[in-house]
Formats: sequence, structure tokens, C-alpha cells
Amino acid sequence: MDTISEEEEEEEEEEEEEEEPATTPIKNPGTGPKALEPTNSDSSSSIPKPFIRGTFPPEVQPRCLIEGLNTRTLLKTCFRIGEALRVGHSRSSSSQGAVESDILVELYARVSFSERRDTKQNFQFLDLFHDRPPFLSGVFEYWRRCELWDTDAAVFLGVEGRGRIARVVGRMKRKDGGVGFWVQILLISEAGWGDVEAVRKVVCKT
Repeated sequence: MDTISEEEEEEEEEEEEEEEPATTPIKNPGTGPKALEPTNSDSSSSIPKPFIRGTFPPEVQPRCLIEGLNTRTLLKTCFRIGEALRVGHSRSSSSQGAVESDILVELYARVSFSERRDTKQNFQFLDLFHDRPPFLSGVFEYWRRCELWDTDAAVFLGVEGRGRIARVVGRMKRKDGGVGFWVQILLISEAGWGDVEAVRKVVCKT
């Protein structure tokens, strides 16, 4: 009767262990919007609780006593996608007035997608605090006109740009066909939760 040495037994046990399939499944990291997380350098402890801004302050009178202050150009700061959409809707509804104001939005939002095609850089924006609709698309046509604008906008390109917080200054435009809005981007740069909180304290006075 053949005998098996202890070394041979150990080798057979090692081979059996190597042939066993892995029992821990590999989790799909996900590629959709729900997989996004803010990639800014701010720590998670600095992320504020979800909030919405209050009503916008009343417009100044057409003949204001303060020189240079008028209603021809307005800047409305928004922290949520829904707030920006309401600005676009209100602008569209009030465009029947005798003097149409130039309404700009300053929007803080997360970037879920960005790419460059020819002279345009296209964006899709997510809400700061969740990955659910509504979403907002935007177009930045000025990135080639200035090296700084090119650099500021380039950080949102590709996979590395997904989830970054952006500060957007632009005009809300109604989509072709009259359903929905998009933002014509005049300036865009990366922001952080610290920037959001600082502006919130000024705008919301809390």
C-alpha cells in the first residue's frame, strides 16, 4: 500500500483551496447618476443639510434713488435645480412687460456629465443634495475665448468631472418647442461646500 508523505498532503490541500470559487460577489460600482458623490476637497462633515432659499427680494423701483441701481439686470442666486427652473418660468411669464429685464441666475449644482463638441461644452446638472429629477442641461460656448475659462470648464470633463460642484452664471432659456428650460452658461467654475455655505449665509441670512 502506497503511503503519502505529509508534504504531498499539504500540496493537495493547497490545490483544492485554489480551485474553490470565490464566494464573495463583486459588487457593480454603478455608472448612473445615483453613483455620483461630490468630489470636491471638502470633508463630508462640512456638507450642510438640504435647504431651499426663501423668496427672492422684491425688485427695486424703475426710478431708484440709488444711482446705477435698476431692474434692467437681475441676478438670482439658486441652490437647487427647481429654483433655477422657477426663475426661467417666471421670466417667461413676465416677458410681456413693457421693459424686459435681463435675468441672470447664479446656480450651485453638481455636474453629472460634460463633453466638448466643436466650439460648445455641454453639461448636465444634478441637484446639490439628491440624484433625482429635475435635471438641467447647459451649454458653454465661451470656453475657447479665454485660457482661464478653458481651464475652469475643463475640470468637469470626463469621469473625473462627474459629481463636482459647479458655480454657474447664465441665462435660463426655453427649449425649442416651448417645453422645459436649459441654461446658457456665461461663466462656470468649480466650487465647494464651503462656498455654498458662505453664499447661503449671505442670501438666506441664516
